[in-house]
Amino acid sequence: MIRQERIDVPPGLVVEIVSPSCPRSKDGLQKQQIYRDAGVRHYWIVDPEQKTLECFSLRDGTYAVVAGGMDDDQLNPPDFPELNIDPQVLWR
Repeated sequence: MIRQERIDVPPGLVVEIVSPSCPRSKDGLQKQQIYRDAGVRHYWIVDPEQKTLECFSLRDGTYAVVAGGMDDDQLNPPDFPELNIDPQVLWR
């Protein structure tokens, strides 16, 4: 699994922070394909400008939204039962 020059397995979770300088639609689609092909099971997108958090899980070869919210919504991603996310903490 861990080699001298790299880790040889995909991460279980990738969290991306959207940058205002990069269009989300173009960048996000490309990254989703890369992560899907690599076998990343969970892909989350945090958008500080829109104050949103979207949680995707790989289901049958495609990413499906499993949780999402904005502003002060409480999030409980289903594959992480003990994780409660308060997005307002992210916007501080």
